[in-house]
Amino acid sequence: MNPETVVQWLMRTEPRTPGSFRGRLETALEGVAHAAPDMPRLEGAAHAELEKARRRLGRNRESAFHLLVADGLLTSACALAAETPAPGASLARLLVPFDRADDS
Repeated sequence: MNPETVVQWLMRTEPRTPGSFRGRLETALEGVAHAAPDMPRLEGAAHAELEKARRRLGRNRESAFHLLVADGLLTSACALAAETPAPGASLARLLVPFDRADDS
């Protein structure tokens, strides 16, 4: 049996990912779509989406879609963190980059 990929895992989580949003998530995960689900992969893809949104400030609809994808990926990373033996430490590690974020 083949291990579950990050995209397969995302598509089976509850609540279900809306069909119109699936393509955007799959695009954000293109480089790691066939890898197993893990926090660093989801976190990395989320940060890439946040950067895309930041570069598109003023283009509200376009940047909003990138923010939504980033939110979905970070929410999923938090769900994975909650399943670890030390969920508090996993969540803290996940949030460190945001604590140090540059406001520029």
